[in-house]
Amino acid sequence: MNINKLSVGVLYVLFILFVPLADAFGASADYWDDNPLRLDAGTLQEVEIRLQNLAGSSEDILLRASIQEGKEFATLIDSDLDYRVPFGSENVPVKLLVEVPKDAEPGSVFEIIVSFDQLAASDDSFLQLAGAVKKKIPVEVVKGDSVLDSSSSVLIIIVLVSVCLAVALLVYFRKRKHSNF
Repeated sequence: MNINKLSVGVLYVLFILFVPLADAFGASADYWDDNPLRLDAGTLQEVEIRLQNLAGSSEDILLRASIQEGKEFATLIDSDLDYRVPFGSENVPVKLLVEVPKDAEPGSVFEIIVSFDQLAASDDSFLQLAGAVKKKIPVEVVKGDSVLDSSSSVLIIIVLVSVCLAVALLVYFRKRKHSNF
């Protein structure tokens, strides 16, 4: 019984000692399961993943990017795939080129998974902890005329309302001009 208490005590002390050494980092993008990247067959688009290092130890971290799934659809663009993420940063960009095959069927969905593995420091420490994070980007194949994003839709609506307003004002002033004579 005393050995069990001693073991639990030693594990607790080790846990308390190693918690400050843990890093907390992440990866974000503008696309997720409910908001996939929508592309027409045969098109390509550059996508940005943003690396973050906002919590944990107050040191910079070094992450290596690799594509785990979807290598036939995506390529990491940057020449150096090791990314230094300073502590407190939330926007270290990673560029990814996504290309939908020409023969892809509209409605089909495929996934790209990019992994970011932490590289251990080269300070010859006896014990080093390293983590990894993955970012999934779902890609939905759509028909060419439905690839309007929200900013394009808003712009089209503004232009249509402006044209209608201009026509209405023109008709109003012409009628008013003719009724005065």
